[in-house]
This record gives sequence, structure tokens and C-alpha cells, in this order.
Amino acid sequence: TRLSPGTARELGVDNQEPPRGTWRIAAPDQGHLVASVTQQAAGRDALVVMELRREDRRLAGTMRYRIRQGWLSEEELAEEFTVRGVPELRFRDAGAPAGTPGLTVVAEGWRRAEDSWFGTGFIVDPQLVDLLAGAAEVEVSALPGSRVPAIAPRARLSTRGLASALKAL
Repeated sequence: TRLSPGTARELGVDNQEPPRGTWRIAAPDQGHLVASVTQQAAGRDALVVMELRREDRRLAGTMRYRIRQGWLSEEELAEEFTVRGVPELRFRDAGAPAGTPGLTVVAEGWRRAEDSWFGTGFIVDPQLVDLLAGAAEVEVSALPGSRVPAIAPRARLSTRGLASALKAL
């Protein structure tokens, strides 16, 4: 039997790209709903967590990123994110033809959290909602000006479950 690329990934036959996460809804604090997806980054020991929540009448998002690597000290890693890090996130429909422009979202500066986690926040505008709703997978990347591209956050995020999550928010 010939497997589709998606099926091969889900079965672990194609391990070049990790299986995609599914968007989930939770109410972690005081009943406020949060939609989130967690995704392992391809080719590195890193996790990307994207969260969306309602703040007043708008959607706000956060991206958290943890990378485990052995060539930068904790201080150098923190400097790369908090000093050199460009506060923008780039979203692109993973199924779009090569060269199709993505959407750049200006984010807050990166903040260091515990145990090699870094985070940033952003406002979710209607263009980003349209991009997320219209794509099966979205590529997200950050730190485009980094001197160490191997640590820069990047991942492919599934949009599976996102439509229901957005309705709930």
C-alpha cells in the first residue's frame, strides 16, 4: 500500500517531521478559556506552544519555546532571545506554493522563563485568524535576525481542532 505523506508521518514511518499537535481548549485559571497546541520542532530537541485567549473583545496569543542544546550556555541562550531577538513572528501557510508571502506579526520582546523556556505575546488580528482558519498547517518562525539560526523557534503547526477552539473563545 502506498501511504500519503500525512499518514506516513502519523504512523512514524516518515520521522523527518514530528506528528502534528491538535488544538485543545482548557480553562486553566478562573475559568478563562485558552486554546493551545504543542508541537515538537523538526530536527531539534525543542517544543513550541502556541496559545490563544480572549482579552476583552480581542484575541491575544502567546508563543512559548524551549530548546535543549549543548553549544550555548544558559546566559548566551538568554542573550540571543532577550537582546538579539527580533520581536516578530512569521506565519505562512505550509501548503502554499514556494515564494508565497507569509504574515509577520509584531510581538512583545522575548522573556525568559524557567528551565530554558522563552515566551512572547502578540495580538491576533483578523488576517492571522484567516490564515490559521484557511490552512491545514501553518509554519511559524521567529528570531529572523539571530546569529545562531539553529536555536531560532520554528515549527509546523496543525490547525486541526482550531475552528472549534476559536468558536469557543
